[in-house]
Amino acid sequence: MHKDDTWQYCLSSENIDEAIGTIISFLENNGVEGEEATRLRLIFEELLVAYKNKFGEECRFDLKKRKFLGRCRVQLYVESSVLDPFSSDDEDYNLLRKLGADSKSECTWDYRNRVNIISVVPRKKIRISTSIMTLVAFFLAIGVGFLCESLSESVNRNMLKGYIEPAFDTIMGIITGVAGPMIFFSLTWGVCAIGDVETLSKIGKKMVSRFMVILMSLSVFTSLVCSPIFRSVGGGVTEFKFSDLFGLILQIIPDNMIKPFMEGRTQQIIFLAFVFGIVLLILKEKVSTFTKVVGDLNEIMRYIMSLSNVLIPIMVFLGIFKIMISGNFSVVVKSWKVIAVYLAIMLLLAMAYTVCVSVKYKTKLSVLVKKAHPAAIRAFTTASSVAALSLGMESCEKSFGIDKKIIDFGMPLGNTMFKPAVQTAYVTIGFGMAQLYGVPISPYWIVVITLTCFLLSLATPPIAGGMSMCYAILFEQLGIPNEAIGIALAINVILDFTMAGINQYCLQLEMTALAGSMDMLDKDVLVKN
Repeated sequence: MHKDDTWQYCLSSENIDEAIGTIISFLENNGVEGEEATRLRLIFEELLVAYKNKFGEECRFDLKKRKFLGRCRVQLYVESSVLDPFSSDDEDYNLLRKLGADSKSECTWDYRNRVNIISVVPRKKIRISTSIMTLVAFFLAIGVGFLCESLSESVNRNMLKGYIEPAFDTIMGIITGVAGPMIFFSLTWGVCAIGDVETLSKIGKKMVSRFMVILMSLSVFTSLVCSPIFRSVGGGVTEFKFSDLFGLILQIIPDNMIKPFMEGRTQQIIFLAFVFGIVLLILKEKVSTFTKVVGDLNEIMRYIMSLSNVLIPIMVFLGIFKIMISGNFSVVVKSWKVIAVYLAIMLLLAMAYTVCVSVKYKTKLSVLVKKAHPAAIRAFTTASSVAALSLGMESCEKSFGIDKKIIDFGMPLGNTMFKPAVQTAYVTIGFGMAQLYGVPISPYWIVVITLTCFLLSLATPPIAGGMSMCYAILFEQLGIPNEAIGIALAINVILDFTMAGINQYCLQLEMTALAGSMDMLDKDVLVKN
């Protein structure tokens, strides 16, 4: 079948050869030549043969090739059980792992809605990661700021008002403009990825409910811990009124569907995303074309976001430099408290999860840590939960004894929605920046940050740059100055590895607890060392 540059094949040798020829022709027409073209040919051959050997010739796959804004992308969609050849420890995939590591192209794997998705995006040169560039921008801004202290106050003021602030405000406008649509399509597509209403009713309803209850409870706990630690010096504590809370809840429901995007109202955007996602899930067969459009728009927003990531180091430099020439370097120094509080809460969370599962299912603490740590370590070392997803799914089945039905559905969904470490980072950094910039921390403000961070954690895409966009709209909701984003992003880079590791560790234990509550857990496998 051929339609709109999309083919559907079965994994026969003839079809594999035809698909490889089509891919290579497309890549060569888009400037991929020489050694890299040969390497990509081998990667696709190894990928298709790996799925053929694992699932047989009857297994079907789609091939999609696109070019958007000068950037070409080739994607394989294989409908089968989970298999990530790039991360599997199986010796059969050693060559594929080496080819992927040596390639100058971006090779990624994902598992959504019972489909293995392999994306290859050729690029002409290896770029320095955004995280490294952000740290360089952070320290460079501090260095240049110290050098500018030798200049007169009038020169620094003119530089600040004439160049730094206008440039910073322009970049902030771009980031804020992208953030709303990004959150909407990411969350809407995440709900659609549940699959169907039957799956939602059998497993998804309980799973999503558990995710939300745990994340909301964690948001409340983190706010209660941070409240006495980060005391604002910019204003007094106002009296809390339940009418304010009731008004906040009502504000989640928008007056119309356009206004939330125009005014950047995060809670309303997330509310609309959930509603749209559920409606598309219910009407799946009737609106399949529109659902596909939503998926395509989500990919477009992710690509736009990846382009916007180039601006993040610039924004960090401008933000920190602005602080330096304004004589507020102490604000940067005092941010250490945010990191210390965050790490303490994450340690408590990991311990609490381990102890609860250990007590409930009479399993040794050391056994649980041993079972969960491989995927957590991979996520920590790569700063990516997606990179550890396949290993986490394998551990859940073979080490924890979780039913495969829950794993295939729950792990990809949890990787998107269940991000306790991300939520905790939002809350602690929000409190920390409020104290540093003298923003009044009232009971109503605490309710706002608790609810907003809970919603943002559900909507943040589990990809590079996702959190960066969300800080912009979080700080706008909390009344924190935009210049604080530079410090927040620098802290986020430091905590990024910890967040990925903790998210993956807790997700495996959460899947264990969920499977146990649904009688879909092999307890003999779980307790086995």
